[in-house]
Amino acid sequence: MSERIDELAKAVYKILDKLEQRIAALEKVLESHAKCIGEMREEDIKTWTTKNTSGDETIWVGRK
Repeated sequence: MSERIDELAKAVYKILDKLEQRIAALEKVLESHAKCIGEMREEDIKTWTTKNTSGDETIWVGRK
C-alpha cells in the first residue's frame, strides 16, 4: 500500500513539474507579446510639424 502511495505521489509531482514548466514558458511568451504590442503602439504615435499660411508652426502628435 505504501509503495502505491509513493508511486502516486511521484506521478503527481511529475505532473506538477510539467505544469510549472509550461506556465513559466507561457509567462515568457506573454511578456514578449506585451513588449511587441507596446513597441507597435509607440510606432503608431507620430509627431510632425506643419506650417499654416501665415507661417506659424504647429506640432501635431497623434496616430496616422
